[in-house]
Formats: sequence, structure tokens, C-alpha cells
Amino acid sequence: MTTTESAGPSRLERQLRWLLMAYPPGPRREELLETIIEGEQEGGRLRPSARQALNLLRHGMRARLGHPRSRAVVVLATLVTLLAGVFGAAAAAPLGWAVAPSLPEGAASDELKREVLPGLTVWGGGDAARWVRTGDGEGWQYGFAEYWAQHTDEPQDVAAYTEQVRDRLVAQGWRIRGDVELARPLPDEEPPTSASASFWATRDGLVLRFEDSAALRDSGRYAGFTVSHSAPVVLWVIALIGGLAGALIGWLVTGWVARRVQGRRLLRASAVLSTVAGLVILLPLLAFVMLYSIPDDAPRLIDEKFFLGLRGVLIGLWQPALLFACVMLLLAATPSRSERSRPARIVAFGAAVLALVSVGFAGRAPRLVESARSAAAADRTCVLATPVWDATNGGPLSYHARIFVLPRTTAEQRNLVDAAIARNPGMRGFNFSFDPTSVAYRDAYCDGAPLPPGAGKDLPYFWDVELSSPGVLPGLAAEVGSLPGVVAVKSA
Repeated sequence: MTTTESAGPSRLERQLRWLLMAYPPGPRREELLETIIEGEQEGGRLRPSARQALNLLRHGMRARLGHPRSRAVVVLATLVTLLAGVFGAAAAAPLGWAVAPSLPEGAASDELKREVLPGLTVWGGGDAARWVRTGDGEGWQYGFAEYWAQHTDEPQDVAAYTEQVRDRLVAQGWRIRGDVELARPLPDEEPPTSASASFWATRDGLVLRFEDSAALRDSGRYAGFTVSHSAPVVLWVIALIGGLAGALIGWLVTGWVARRVQGRRLLRASAVLSTVAGLVILLPLLAFVMLYSIPDDAPRLIDEKFFLGLRGVLIGLWQPALLFACVMLLLAATPSRSERSRPARIVAFGAAVLALVSVGFAGRAPRLVESARSAAAADRTCVLATPVWDATNGGPLSYHARIFVLPRTTAEQRNLVDAAIARNPGMRGFNFSFDPTSVAYRDAYCDGAPLPPGAGKDLPYFWDVELSSPGVLPGLAAEVGSLPGVVAVKSA
């Protein structure tokens, strides 16, 4: 044994072994290693050159695809890699929100109210979920906190007032995004609706949208704003890492499939047809979903458009993408004649079949979970409790509230509550419930369990209210709390 051998691998050899991992496993790695080391040692080099390293990586990744005379396999592998990279970024991006701070709360929220609308009573604020449904329920948007104030003593020119707010925010360090946007009623519009002005601003990782609206009807005039996060830098880093990891996995898996079907004509044809079909379906859907996932009123910031598109891809296309991957793995795991006696190949083939079958039932999982919860609730005994006030945002990031009213209230009194709920800018929708046999009563009073026989006739009626953001609850309580017959307002 020589001195060099007893000292272990040289630095050059260790670095070359890392680079040669780009090649598929096999004797080719050792052959290249010996050839390169022999040539480099003669030149006295201690490490591979940058050009040599890039050549090894390029040729090694190409070698993983097999089929050395085929260009089509490179095109297909590139498209699959692009697809896998997008899904990798989409899967990793939500992890970045785990390190994002909460939206302004407490004293920070009060300070923000004074900055934007000084001298007015401002409702709303607080934290929000990272992602929420859009108002139409068809898409997603960044979670936001809503603030609003009703005022009648300010100038009635909404454009002038909005420009005052804009200039005040500039002085506070906010960066205005674009011009003030005006929306006025048409001259011949009957009945006239409202005039409004709005703008976007950013500061310290927050995105603020201000709007002043002079409603030409009984609901009065409102000024308000929403606050949401912009994407933190770490989110871009995590998405990039996820995208690169997904792309690498896509290329390696495609290469493994390509090498596995090499020399097996029927299996090769099946793999090519499946890959082409999957790409023809998934790539156009990918572009469509990324565009469709962006709300029309999203701010003109690249981060929101990009990450909302990624979320749409993850939610809307994970099942067909998983199906495509399972088909590819099933084809690759199919044992050849020489491998049919190897237990490992049989296990791999069985696992691929099981994964393929599981995809068909994956979409039913939420309904099965909900059915199990309903069955468990039906077996529970309900203990009725009197509704109590919870006007402070009692539930953690709750987007629903209930307003309870005495059954003896008159229709006119309930109409007043209806109107008060509708006046609240943070209200997205509401339903009135008065039937003790309904599912709504079971949810409100017994957490889904059946009510005791005859127990519902004396219980308060209630409205189920959907909120735009969790901090809306105190403003809703202030709006309806003094009306006749209202028993309680609480988060749901």
C-alpha cells in the first residue's frame, strides 16, 4: 500500500466523486474517475476546473436519460422538469408563511388607525389567516385585516379626501403604488350608486389599500382600508429551493423511467404516449390556473400574482399531477423477465399500483372525514347553553359570527337588525335561522349534535354572518348591540 492510499482519498478524488454523482450508478463513474485523476495528477492539479465541473454535470445529467441518440427524450425531460419545478415551488412556498409575522394587533393596530384616519372612530384590524377565499368563493387571496370608519363631517369630494390620506401616508414612510383611482356614478344612472377613490401603498412588508366611498343612499359615507402581507424575502428563497428541488427530482425520475424502458419497445411506447398526454393536459392547465387564480382586484405587485398562481396550481392540479407521476412510476417499476424473481422489483411494482389506486380516492377524503365527524356528532349528548357576548374576536381567526335575538322580537325589530348587519362593511353574507330542527340550530347550540326533544322552541333566533376578516367582530357588535331583542354576538 502506498502512502497516498493509506492517507485516504485525495481532495481531488473527493470532489470528483461528488461531481460524478450526476451520472447514473454503474461502472461508468469509476472509469471516468480513474481517467480524470490520472490526467489531472500529471498536470499537478488539486481540484477540477470550473469548466471541467460543468462538463461533468452536463454530460452526467444527459447520461441519466439514456437513449444517447434520441433528442426527443431531452425535450420531454425538460418539459417534465419544468412542470415538476413549478409544483415543487408551489408545495414549498406555504412553508415561508410560517415565519411571517402577524398583521398589526393591539397598540400597533391602533397606531395604524391614527395614521390613516386620525380623529375618526375606526373599527376592525387584528390578524388574519395567511390565505382566504375571494368574495365570490372561486379563488384565493392573501389574508387581510379590514378597517373602516363612518364619517359625515369631512369634505364630500372623495378624490380630495383620498389625496389627503395619500399625502399623509407618504409623510409616514409609505410608498404609494400607482395613482389614485376614481370611480364615479354615470350621469344618467338611476338610481345613482356611489362615488369612490382608492390607492395602494406598501411599507415594512405590509400592503395597504385605502378606499373612500360616498354612498348616495341611506347607508352613508365610509372610509376604510385593508392591510395584508407582502411576500417576505424568505418566502422567495423557500420557493426557489422548492422549485430547484422539484426540477431536480423531475429530471432524475424521468431519467430513471427512460433508462428502465430502454430496449423494451412496448413499455417504451407506453411511457412516451403517457408522458406526451400528461404534458399536453397539464402544461396548458398550469398556465390557465396560474392566471385564473389571481383576483381581478389584486394589487399590482408581482409577489401576490406569483404566489396566488402557485397556490392555485397546488390546490387545483395536485391530483392530475399525482396521477401522471404514478403512471410513470408504474411503467418504470414493471419488472422485466430477468427481474420477475427479484422481490424488490415486485414490491416496487405493487407500491406503484397501490399509489395509482389511492389517487382515485384522494378527492373523496374530505367528504369521508366530514361524514365521520357528522356521525360522531350524532352520537353525542347535547348540553344546551345560553348564548353569551363575545364582542372581541373570541375565536382564533374566526371568519364567522352569530347574532342572537329573542324569539318574541317583532318583524320590524328583526328588520332593523338585518339593516344594521348589511351596513357593516366587513360583512360578506348572512342567513337568518329560526327552525329548531335545522342543521344550523344543531351547529349553533350543540356543535353538530341533535338538540334534546322539544328544546328548541324557546331558544333565541340567530343570524349566521360571514366576515371579511376576524377583527370585524367588535364593529359588528357595536352596530347591532343596542338594538331591541339582541341577546348576544359571538364568534362562530
